[in-house]
Amino acid sequence: MANRTFDRTVLNQRERPLSSDLNQAQSESDETTRRIVDLLSRRRLASANSPNVLESRFFADGFKVNATGPTSNNVVLRAGMGLQVNAGDVPLAIGGVLGVNDTYAAKPLILDGDITIGPVPANPGAARIDIVQVKYNRRLEDNTSRDVLDTGTGTFNPTLVNKTLAFILDGTMTSISAVAGTTAIHYKTGVSGSGLPATTDVGYIKVAEINIPAAYVAAALDESVMNDVRRLPPFAGELRWNHPIAVAAPNLVSASFPPGVEYAIRRTGAGLGTVYIWGGDSAIIGTGVATAGGATPIPFQWNPLPFGGTIATAVGVQAEVNGANVQRSRLIAVGQRVMRFDFNYFVWNGAAFLAPVVDIAIGTHFAFTFE
Repeated sequence: MANRTFDRTVLNQRERPLSSDLNQAQSESDETTRRIVDLLSRRRLASANSPNVLESRFFADGFKVNATGPTSNNVVLRAGMGLQVNAGDVPLAIGGVLGVNDTYAAKPLILDGDITIGPVPANPGAARIDIVQVKYNRRLEDNTSRDVLDTGTGTFNPTLVNKTLAFILDGTMTSISAVAGTTAIHYKTGVSGSGLPATTDVGYIKVAEINIPAAYVAAALDESVMNDVRRLPPFAGELRWNHPIAVAAPNLVSASFPPGVEYAIRRTGAGLGTVYIWGGDSAIIGTGVATAGGATPIPFQWNPLPFGGTIATAVGVQAEVNGANVQRSRLIAVGQRVMRFDFNYFVWNGAAFLAPVVDIAIGTHFAFTFE
């Protein structure tokens, strides 16, 4: 029986294939591709030998909500890909066309280009928490004339038929309201003063929470109110990234980490600092190792105090020059789930690690590697 992972529909020599054979072959290929992406990006829910779980997720910056600019009261939904799980929606012969099937529970969410949503509705009352929610939209489209056999007369007659089973969300309707969504992309306003985000509607996945301040009219929105709640996958069950920084000014020299994962670093005192790491709503667990780097290698002792938590007040991650705060370079939104590492670095004197009285010279490079 066909329509299983890695099955292939066979067209034999001199066989006159049916349209259902060709449709079946495409359905098998689609099912196999989705299963591979799914299995490579699953995660475990416990430290024991729990099975990998099938769950909705997003890849890299796909469907991430950002501010559109310093003077805009719109938000932008980033292009990319996700999977939405609906195990109860596995139809055969979609639209009555044999072989056009959608048998895998993970449905594609696809955006080829960024989509701007707005303007964000005014908020004359107390603060509210809005959300952006999305859902897949499978549909038959591309209505085109084709010659179709009339079995009664034996002739082929021009007939309008749908030629594409589509999932892409570009060009589909978006909506903004306080009520349940009806479109594939929906901005839903919360209840002023409730302290709770708007309710996610049945059939949708919430990708962002937007903290709208009290008495908001049409002011610009920045990243400090954008709370990314997408689930990001750890490929093969692992997240790994590293970056060197320059001290005492914690400025990024270079970085290598999974797409969609963000981080910020701040100096909190002489020889002290904090690294914030977040990837949507994903729980990031890791341990830390510090290694020497740069032109003058200096050994470091790593003293990590990692914990997972939620930002309670907006954290302004600041650049430092000789220990003095300068312009704020990054804000982390209230409600954003983060992994935080508090660290202090020690200088090796040839016999032991010693805490420095002052910061190590600005421009000295060293690297963090999290695995």
